[in-house]
Amino acid sequence: MGPLSSVNAQYITGSTVGTYSGVSNALVNPALLSNSRYYVDVNVFSTASFIHNNYAYLSQDDYKFSNFLLPGYDYPMHNKEYGQGERPAYTTESKNRKNLHLNSRFMGPSVMVAVNDHTFAFQTNFRSVSSFRDIPYDMANYFYYSLDFKPQHGYEYEHRDPMKFGTLTWTEIGLSWAYMFSKYDRDRWSVGVSAKFLMGHAGAYVYMDNLTYFTPDDDNVYIRSMNGEAAYSLPVDYATNEVSGSKV
Repeated sequence: MGPLSSVNAQYITGSTVGTYSGVSNALVNPALLSNSRYYVDVNVFSTASFIHNNYAYLSQDDYKFSNFLLPGYDYPMHNKEYGQGERPAYTTESKNRKNLHLNSRFMGPSVMVAVNDHTFAFQTNFRSVSSFRDIPYDMANYFYYSLDFKPQHGYEYEHRDPMKFGTLTWTEIGLSWAYMFSKYDRDRWSVGVSAKFLMGHAGAYVYMDNLTYFTPDDDNVYIRSMNGEAAYSLPVDYATNEVSGSKV
């Protein structure tokens, strides 16, 4: 068996799938509420964030899990190879197109109550999801290192394959119910359902299928040609520029 070259993880599995996860079980599957060993579970505030990409990475030699428990621990930073400043991660040398997915969740006041074989839950969540798809390697370098990335100065780059970006933020207020209808030996069978009221706050997307640009130095970028579309939505009355509550 050879050494591991990569490890993949599912989003917040440890806190949402388990007999002691309580109300958090409803985030993945409301039927899992029936497996909770708690009769009552109250959440005041919790948060989780997940990021996946194929461009930047953290070196396993820089991190030990026990260090995260130390007060005042300084996370390892690395000097930029070009320009000034520091960066927390290393970057890959593979020139294939890059993707990034960021999923963040803030769970507010939530509660779960079990009554015999029935389990009820109320949850509040604020969520944010952003995604970059098919970003060219040269553009990823500029996003991460800024225009200080000197190896790309003086070159013109032309891209004719689509690039995509999208982001969305919203609030969820949900009710969940689960029922354990069969118990035999160690087997448990249950069903569950969730109903959520969604309040959108902001969203945006960019789709670009043609871009040619030139970077002469670390201060200027010249766009030779560009074709695409972009849109955004904010909780604002665009006639008066006043915030209009939770409507999008």
